[in-house]
Amino acid sequence: MLKLSQSYHLFSPTPNFLQVLWFGQSVMDYFFVTLFVLNHLTKLFFDSYLIFRTKYLVFLGKCPIFATTKENSTKMLRLTIFIALFCAMSLTLQAQPLRYSDQLTSYDGLGHETVFKIYKDKSGLIWLATNKGVRSYNGHTVARVESKQETGFILALCETDEDKLLAGSTTGLYEVDRQDYTLRRIAPEIEDVTAICGPLVGGSGGLWMKQGYDYTPLPIESSVISRGNSVTDIAPDGKKGAWVSTQRRLVHLSLPDGKMDKYSLPDSLMLHNIRCIALIGENLHIGTRNDGLLVFNTRTHETRRGVRVPSRVITDLNTDGKRFLYVSTDGSGAYTIDTHTQTIVAEHHGKTDAVYTFNHDPQLGIDYYGYYLEGFSHQLTVRQMVGLYRFGSLDTTTLPTRSLCRHSHWMVIGTRKGLYLIDEAASTTRYISPEELGASIVTDIEFFADQFIVATYESGLRRLTPQGELLPLVEDGSFSSLRISPDGKFLCVAGNMGVTIFNTQLDIVQQFNSKNSELTDEYLTDILPDPTGKAWVGSLSRLYLYDPVMQTVQASGFPQDFFNQAPSLHFATAADGDILAWSGNRLYKAKMDCSDYAEIPLYQRFHMGDIAFIRWMKGKYWIGTSQGLFIVNKDFTTGALHLSEADGLPSPRFQNQECMQTSDGTIWMVTERGIVTISPEQQRHLYDSIDAHVVMNSTEWDGSRLAAFQPLLLNYSHDLGKMYEYTLDQGDTLLCTDGEMVSLPWQHWGRHRLTVWLMGHPETQTQLTYWYLPSPLFWAISVIILLLALTIWLARHEAVQTYKSQMEAHRRRVEAERLAKMYERQRLTDEECATLYKKVEDYLAAQPCYTNPNLRIADLADAIGVHQAKLSQVFSIHAHTSFADYINRRRIDEFKRRATDPRYSQYATVALAEMCGLKKSAFFAAFKKYEGCTPAEWLERERGEKD
Repeated sequence: MLKLSQSYHLFSPTPNFLQVLWFGQSVMDYFFVTLFVLNHLTKLFFDSYLIFRTKYLVFLGKCPIFATTKENSTKMLRLTIFIALFCAMSLTLQAQPLRYSDQLTSYDGLGHETVFKIYKDKSGLIWLATNKGVRSYNGHTVARVESKQETGFILALCETDEDKLLAGSTTGLYEVDRQDYTLRRIAPEIEDVTAICGPLVGGSGGLWMKQGYDYTPLPIESSVISRGNSVTDIAPDGKKGAWVSTQRRLVHLSLPDGKMDKYSLPDSLMLHNIRCIALIGENLHIGTRNDGLLVFNTRTHETRRGVRVPSRVITDLNTDGKRFLYVSTDGSGAYTIDTHTQTIVAEHHGKTDAVYTFNHDPQLGIDYYGYYLEGFSHQLTVRQMVGLYRFGSLDTTTLPTRSLCRHSHWMVIGTRKGLYLIDEAASTTRYISPEELGASIVTDIEFFADQFIVATYESGLRRLTPQGELLPLVEDGSFSSLRISPDGKFLCVAGNMGVTIFNTQLDIVQQFNSKNSELTDEYLTDILPDPTGKAWVGSLSRLYLYDPVMQTVQASGFPQDFFNQAPSLHFATAADGDILAWSGNRLYKAKMDCSDYAEIPLYQRFHMGDIAFIRWMKGKYWIGTSQGLFIVNKDFTTGALHLSEADGLPSPRFQNQECMQTSDGTIWMVTERGIVTISPEQQRHLYDSIDAHVVMNSTEWDGSRLAAFQPLLLNYSHDLGKMYEYTLDQGDTLLCTDGEMVSLPWQHWGRHRLTVWLMGHPETQTQLTYWYLPSPLFWAISVIILLLALTIWLARHEAVQTYKSQMEAHRRRVEAERLAKMYERQRLTDEECATLYKKVEDYLAAQPCYTNPNLRIADLADAIGVHQAKLSQVFSIHAHTSFADYINRRRIDEFKRRATDPRYSQYATVALAEMCGLKKSAFFAAFKKYEGCTPAEWLERERGEKD
């Protein structure tokens, strides 16, 4: 069945919100369900109609639905259930979206729109006042707030104490509905709003204050038509009052009593109008339309010129309320002014120097800019959790770094274009070019035998002394890995020349290749000597093991299902001393004697990409991958922390095995774009809380379920590389990456809760709670199905009862015909039957032989002197019953007589029945057949009547 899906962008004003979902129907679903239901309803109702029309006589033998067999009854039940399930499954669930959005642009603006104001609400969401309406921005997507009427230019935004977001425009005052992203006009008496501050609203028509549900005008000048009433900006004073600027004057308003104090500015300082104001301490900073910055002292009421900026056209002023003033100009960009020193501390020039608003976010430490016809831009938040190694003029982020070795105050950096030797104590750097080195790519470096051993990809091994002398060690070969034995006495080397072992004099003590071991002529990827004397060797195709007892490298003898067939293995020592081995993103763990081994499902848990290194440091595993750095607990499942480019990594891709810890506790790692360091101080802050929360950037509803969602951390950072954890209904914790639309499984009816947080930071979590409920359409179809099922049941029940009655009448007719034929030759007349029947009655009244439980019709015939056949004819034709029923009826009457006789009160019910000739096995069934109730019920009724 065709499913129609919709995608909606969600911007939650708070981390928690409730969405109620109702069933809907797609066009194709309506079509197919309607055809199916109408087809079956028509057939079943028509069948029922035929049943009633023919009074169940003709149709009963033809309609399989109403057959009385067990098999066909089951078929009817299955058909009814099938109809109900099919109708329910055909319904599709579509969300009523929390809000619609159009992605207008990416990080750097809103297209060709002018941004007049930037406002960050309590939840951290950015709102933009533009010449084309209100927009919201969450760091990834821009969303448009819809309006049914022309709003004009939006000039002001403010969040009230009741958490309502108000927008002021050239056409009036509006409230932003943050659930469905629409604008609603309020206070129709207010027109052309330029400023909003708490309960105050200002515009060209004057000043208003909210009192209850209404806005009351507060005239500034005595004449209501005076242009002196035109408000340009409002700034709170922090003391239950506000400063209001008109075109030429300043007004201080006391909110409790409505008192106004008015101040005029000297004409010598201001020829044009006031545009904006901002209060810092006792100084009210004034931005004018063409006279630059002015400063009004609220204590002395003196006015002076402020810091001179290149453009005298001030478009907006914002402040941190303590020290810094953020100035926007039309023509020379934006400026940050230190009001304590009266100096410009920063200049900002973006896509254009026509900056209409500029603000600084102290919480995130970033700046936001609104431009004339060039939209909006901002800096990116970066949590600088790592350091980048630089020494003098050498910046490793510009180097194609490949390997690293640090010893004491010496640093050797291997690149893809030579080698660097750094003596930090002497502050010297020596570059060894590929021509001098004899190779370009340095694959590994180790400090062994008081010198640096350098492995190259093209031409063998080199020795480099700390003093800078470069000497050959092995002239030819391609080498991948250098490892020092745990006792420090040997250096193990792997490459295309096989396995080579050097002693501390750098003499070759052992060498293994295809000629003297099970090694083949292939490139070896890594080697790891363990404390038992063995060495684990990985190649492009499989695992080898150096056996110190047999003095050889072997490829056989591994346990069944061991990971020895994994290609390109690399190795590390686990926290408990076991061996860790990985190939791509698959991780294995084994005892050193290979007695216990298992695969650790690391990728399934963390989606971490190809593994470059694993090191046990600081009580955790540090795992460098192609998706960033992961820090996890010993069990490889809990306590995960992820660092990506958003945390300061120059590249999320790490180099193989290039991770080390120096004696001062600093961790050194090599990425594709430089050397990364994490100092002990930085390590203490890795798990610090993040002052932001996750929101749903978008959701997708497909068919009858919440199909997918896309999480986003609301901190306006570089979002590439982040990883999120989530649970649905408190189930298993799963992982997703930034920008990924995460698919969810089918959900049953009822309440569901989706919880999402940034990996390693549960304080950022958000919860999406919603109800998955059937709609009125579903209930209507359910009622139809129930009525249909009831109609079928009633029709079948009446048909079965009619069928039974007809069968009983038919049986009686057949039995009468059989008896008539049987007694045809010696048929008694009605008078003879009546005479014999009276004779039987008189005999049984005088001789109650029916109390004999073994009485037969032959015994009774002999007793009254007639033939058995004639007596049978009397019961069948005259009495219309059988001999057994007749006798049992007499026995029941005898039981009733004795049961009410006090002389038999000492007998139990069953004993009394046996005295009357009724066997225990047939007594209760016979009594209920003739009396319609149980013996106990009959006795209780009789006693009640006597009482």
